[in-house]
Amino acid sequence: MAFLAAALSLTETGAAVAETQRRAPAAVPALQAAAASPEKRLSIALVGDSFSAGNGAGNYENPTLCYRSRTNWSMRYRDWLHGRGYAAEVFNRACSGGVMKDYWTQRDVGNLPEVGRCHSGTGDEIITTVVGGPTSLCNTKLRPQKESITKTTDLVLFTFGGNDVRFKNIVEECFIVGDRDPGDCRARVKYANERLDDTGSDGMAAQLKDILVDMRRRLRPDAKVVVLGYPQLVGDVDFVLKFRNKLTGKITDTYDAAKKVRELGVKGRTVQEKAIAAAETEVGSDFVTHLPQALDRFAGHEPDPRAGLKNPNSWFVEPFQAAHPLTWYHPNPEGHEQYKNILTANFGAGATGTPVETAQALDLIFVVDTTGSMGGTIDAVKNRVNAVADRLAAGTSSYRIAVVSYRDQPGHTGDPSDYPSRLDQEFTADAAAVKAAVGNLSADGGGDYPESAFSGLDTAIKQPWRSGVKKQVIVFTDAPAHNPEPVSGLTAADIVAKALAVDPAVVNVVGNTDAALAEVAAGTGGKVLAAVDGEDVSTAIDEIVETSLATPYASIGDSYNAAVGKPVRFDGAGSFDPAGGTLTYVWDADSDGTPDATTSTPSYTHTYAAPYEGLVTMTVKSTSGKSAVATAPIIVDRDGDGVQDPVDNCPDIANPAQEDRDGDKTGNVCDPTSGIPAVDKEGVEVGTSEPENAAPVAVPDAFTTETGTALSVPAPGVLANDTDANAGDVFTAKVATAPRNGTLALAADGSFTYTPTARFTGTDTFTYTTADQAGATSPPATVTVTVAPQATKQRLVFVGGGRDCLLVSGDVTAGRVAVTRTKNTVTKVAGTATVRARSGKTVELTFDIVKDGRSYTATIRAKDGRKVITHRGKGTIHDNGKITIGQFGSRRTGFGFVLKTK
Repeated sequence: MAFLAAALSLTETGAAVAETQRRAPAAVPALQAAAASPEKRLSIALVGDSFSAGNGAGNYENPTLCYRSRTNWSMRYRDWLHGRGYAAEVFNRACSGGVMKDYWTQRDVGNLPEVGRCHSGTGDEIITTVVGGPTSLCNTKLRPQKESITKTTDLVLFTFGGNDVRFKNIVEECFIVGDRDPGDCRARVKYANERLDDTGSDGMAAQLKDILVDMRRRLRPDAKVVVLGYPQLVGDVDFVLKFRNKLTGKITDTYDAAKKVRELGVKGRTVQEKAIAAAETEVGSDFVTHLPQALDRFAGHEPDPRAGLKNPNSWFVEPFQAAHPLTWYHPNPEGHEQYKNILTANFGAGATGTPVETAQALDLIFVVDTTGSMGGTIDAVKNRVNAVADRLAAGTSSYRIAVVSYRDQPGHTGDPSDYPSRLDQEFTADAAAVKAAVGNLSADGGGDYPESAFSGLDTAIKQPWRSGVKKQVIVFTDAPAHNPEPVSGLTAADIVAKALAVDPAVVNVVGNTDAALAEVAAGTGGKVLAAVDGEDVSTAIDEIVETSLATPYASIGDSYNAAVGKPVRFDGAGSFDPAGGTLTYVWDADSDGTPDATTSTPSYTHTYAAPYEGLVTMTVKSTSGKSAVATAPIIVDRDGDGVQDPVDNCPDIANPAQEDRDGDKTGNVCDPTSGIPAVDKEGVEVGTSEPENAAPVAVPDAFTTETGTALSVPAPGVLANDTDANAGDVFTAKVATAPRNGTLALAADGSFTYTPTARFTGTDTFTYTTADQAGATSPPATVTVTVAPQATKQRLVFVGGGRDCLLVSGDVTAGRVAVTRTKNTVTKVAGTATVRARSGKTVELTFDIVKDGRSYTATIRAKDGRKVITHRGKGTIHDNGKITIGQFGSRRTGFGFVLKTK
């Protein structure tokens, strides 16, 4: 069944109250003139936590506890898409403090007081009254975030997981003055690492993977999912938390908070990558786009937690820049602009979208009078269900149908078979289930002519309508409505107000043309169609359905908040006409029926002169001749935070979540003694990191001694060539393993004495370690000691005759004469030796003697100062292994030598 001109839906994108903070919100690009016929309709679901919701961006909508912003990065991205011809609409279902469990289950976000009755929930809110009265205590629960993702969704955007590793506690206990502490920070980071490292089903990667898989199954095959990463929470600065013991005055604990938290940020990116890969493997398609660029893009723009410092180029709300701690360490308006830039640069308009002619979605409720005379109508409705479902399947991207029935108040009629209203079938796309529900209705009761139609409509309006869809109700009755209704007291005006409050739900009446029901239809933009038989009922159903499908889609958002005397911008950018007509926008800021403005673009800025609580209405009119209406609740008060002035704990300064650290019922933002500490806890200090103490490097050494001779090496000995990255360190040596062929005495200063075992020759080793004054110790290094045989001494006598007679006798002081023997026979004598005689005279003798048959051929050159004499001849050699005697002669003279080796 189709709704009339007023089939509207709200974009779930935040309220319009600017948060009071030092930095003014970055400018949001003005919406371009609406394309007459946008090529695509983009339905964007935003889920997740505070980085998605919009903490820090300002302009918060209800529920105020969620910090959903109308100027967060997703809305800036939507405006960018609109400038490119898309009818884009963002449904913000993210919430401050959100964890991945909130994707699957309801979340209780707490209680707030309200003047009079609790407000009706919008979007994903479920509002219940805890305490009623002139001032009520109202509880807000949020439906599972997964319910915002349907076949009508073209694109899902989110950040998730930060609060699952207790992001808030990390920020507070690592960086916030008064809460930070090295031990607490270490514990928080340890917990986060354990959660990120957990590879089980409860680990972060597995939980994120499960969410992604569920999204894939809820979406059309062509829909997309974008996972955005988190920025670093702290810059690459030297920030170390220390604790000084009050009694001893000594530092007893240090923790490099900046380094460890930054390492956590990198690990978080890796976990996202693993989860995405696992999800795509499980479903068998690449449906996720991962945008982790914030981790690097925000470099140089992170908060600076060092004492007395703020980053002038920060893209975050730094502590005490805003009085709302729940916005601290979240992107400020410029940070949200940068997130938008990440999307536009790396994803662009990457979602497929839906052609506008089939983009509309519909939620339809049949409200059926089941009193005694309605049997024929019930049969007609049942028989038309399949045709209606077929038409909706062809003309919408998705549809749901529910069934509600009513008779009359049994307390009024006295008939126990009567009932005021009943939900017979919750919303479903199963036509057979709807047909069965209608078929199970039985016509009976109804003691008087008017019936409890308003109770039936009240039950219908309270059903969980989807956001971003047309909402239609068709009442089938042959009787008028009680006005007012007995017992419930409901009136036509009450029903109109309730229907308008859900964006609205357009109420159509088939059968009775009673004035009370006609008032409801007129007030919500619906039709009243007479029907006297089953054929008339079928014709009426078809007319309502066709009218609804041809009607423009109007979107104005979930809710708004505004301050008296300050401008608020209303936004209808998600509106479109399936017939392709050009839209104009008529704005009624107080829903009094008198337009405040008509624009050709889908935005209007209005300033309220006085407090107001009610609806803002936007009517879109198309050149196709059709129109539609959208409504959204708005609260206009003194500070614009969406909390009514009489119950606001700080009525003149915006405090959306009513933060009150000291619990004195005066909000932090206006409490000079809020309890937010301005100094660190006793003993906590902020300092810089000491250079890391590197272990020394012990370098191998080599030394030589002779058999039977002790080797003594003075300091620094083995430490002489050792190194350390820390300049100025003092080294200490220590034996690691002792030598096997001698004894060792190694002093701490590196000096040592090594004594080889008697008669040992060869190579011996020992190892040692080097330690610095901080106790850092090197791996062992090896010292090699070569023990050589004691060197032999030679004495030489040489006699040369002839004209240049020469006599040399003395010890060899340099060089050596080698005697080569084979089988105890000398075969060669060679070498150069310097001989110092007793007179002090030095002569250099060079021998070249070889065996030549039975004799020897000799050449001996004597260098006496500058004079060189060469003797050549043949002769004999006598040798006993220690003394070698050679005698040689020539025609001119003779010469000889005696060589003794000791």
